[in-house]
Amino acid sequence: PNRAFVLTAKALGGNAWEVAGRIWYETLLQLNSSSQFVDCARISVQIAGGKQYGAGARKAVKAAWKKIGISV
Repeated sequence: PNRAFVLTAKALGGNAWEVAGRIWYETLLQLNSSSQFVDCARISVQIAGGKQYGAGARKAVKAAWKKIGISV
């Protein structure tokens, strides 16, 4: 998840805590002790696709996960 975060933050540009950080924080709130990497990927893509982040964020998050070997 850390590498996917870095790739997302670079793709989105600006301060990492503004968009990528908020997406990851919201994702972490929805994970539980039995969550797997694929769960983190699925939830982060879902959150990034919300109205507040837009299609560009969803595309960046999905591409980041794909680059590290997890397709959503």
